[in-house]
Amino acid sequence: MLEVVESRAMPPWLAEPGHGEFANERRLTEEERQRIRDWVTRGAPAGDLSAAPAAPRFHAGWQMGVPDLVVAMPRPYQLGPEGPDVYRNFVLPVPLDRNRWVRAVEFKPGNPRSVHHAFIRVDEEGHARKLDGQDGQPGFHKMLRTARMPGGQFLTWNPGRPPVVAPPGLAWGLRTNSDLVIELHLNRTGKSESVQPSIGIYFTDEPPTNTCYTFKLGSYNLDFPPGATNEIVHDSFKLPVDVELLAVYPHAHFLAREVQAHAVRPDGSIERLIWIKRWDFNWQGDYRYREPVRLPKGSVVHLWFTYDNSTNNPVNPHHPPQRVTYGEQSTDEMCELGLQVLTRTTDDLRTLEGAVEQHRIRQVEEWFRHRAESNPGDAEALTRYGMLLWTKNRKAEAWAHLQRAVELRPDLAEARYNKGVALRLGGRPAQASQELQAALRLDPRFPKAYQQLAFAFASLGQAADAERCFLKALEHDPADTVSRAGLTELRQFLQSQQSRPLPLAPAPKGQVSNAEF
Repeated sequence: MLEVVESRAMPPWLAEPGHGEFANERRLTEEERQRIRDWVTRGAPAGDLSAAPAAPRFHAGWQMGVPDLVVAMPRPYQLGPEGPDVYRNFVLPVPLDRNRWVRAVEFKPGNPRSVHHAFIRVDEEGHARKLDGQDGQPGFHKMLRTARMPGGQFLTWNPGRPPVVAPPGLAWGLRTNSDLVIELHLNRTGKSESVQPSIGIYFTDEPPTNTCYTFKLGSYNLDFPPGATNEIVHDSFKLPVDVELLAVYPHAHFLAREVQAHAVRPDGSIERLIWIKRWDFNWQGDYRYREPVRLPKGSVVHLWFTYDNSTNNPVNPHHPPQRVTYGEQSTDEMCELGLQVLTRTTDDLRTLEGAVEQHRIRQVEEWFRHRAESNPGDAEALTRYGMLLWTKNRKAEAWAHLQRAVELRPDLAEARYNKGVALRLGGRPAQASQELQAALRLDPRFPKAYQQLAFAFASLGQAADAERCFLKALEHDPADTVSRAGLTELRQFLQSQQSRPLPLAPAPKGQVSNAEF
């Protein structure tokens, strides 16, 4: 006991005092630590047993008592014994007879040996259930754009995390005919595991008085050479509007050693947001402030993550150390700081959303630029950076990158797809259709390739082929509004028999490839 208390491994609370005042802090005061030291020094004697408090009672079921509603996966997912980590989404139908407000949720992993963490989202449009189980197992791989965390909540779970309780006035809505979609990060254990989580939902009749918004700072451009002991990653973001900061959620993997974040207000005053001296991959979660932190327009939020990719790091997953870059696997790395805020008005919220999206695009561009320049043989980076350059109208540079990517990896569906998109937008639909069909031969479940091939066929006057491809795109991505609109316009054209051109879509909005960031 003394060893883990002195090292501050227990209780498991990572944030340092004086850098954010958080609710529900799990820490011991120095006086409490000294009492434990004195007790151990005296030989750990029993106290007056007649004055002992009653033994604690642990809930055998749900921590907050019986939920108003429990939803679960209809059948378990079978995780194989070997291979890389699995990121998979599972659909939990929510049987409601009316729309409800949710005040809290509690996640049960069903198999804590395999579930590292979970994100809980809501799909109100029923698209997730159409993708569920298409490969013969419960769930699906790609996250839908229509499945979102509602009301800007941090609906997450990791070991040790208590139920997620919405702050006062910030309950979130759950509509009839909705599904919960949980994204699980699953670790393999060396044997087959059955995974079947469930969620307890607690309702309230009090509607919210405001709505949260969450966004992330951090970096994708992570590249840590073996032996590096003090790799520092910095990011900053200037707030375009006044906000109230409610909570932060730092996230990294095993190489992270230290996490710091602060905000500098326009008057020069500094607000310490969080400092974690000894990062622990196994004890992650959000940190909610006791009182909202008010940050005026023009404040700059800074973060610094420090990484150790040497043998000095006892939890380094690589022996000997090896180069580590950004990625989803636990043996890769991440650098993220989620922020949950309130804005004053809906106009302010839209302004903030726009600034956050521009910040994210710059991060992605810098990541792909670095990858393409540092490794000219990285076909994935070349094709993604090429499409980013295309969106900036730097078409000569873009085409060189796209063409080189296909030359390096003719078997990479994404490279053939991106080249096909560029050809279609460049007015060469016949050549575009060849590249897009090549992408689909490599990946027959590539919805964007079907979508773009449909528009290429439409440009060539091949209406039947265009309709077939629109339908295939919607089969694989029911939330594809571009394909739905294109299909509607195509059918209206066929019915009217007008001598006008078939529908021709712009570039895939908000997406430069089939990769999600």
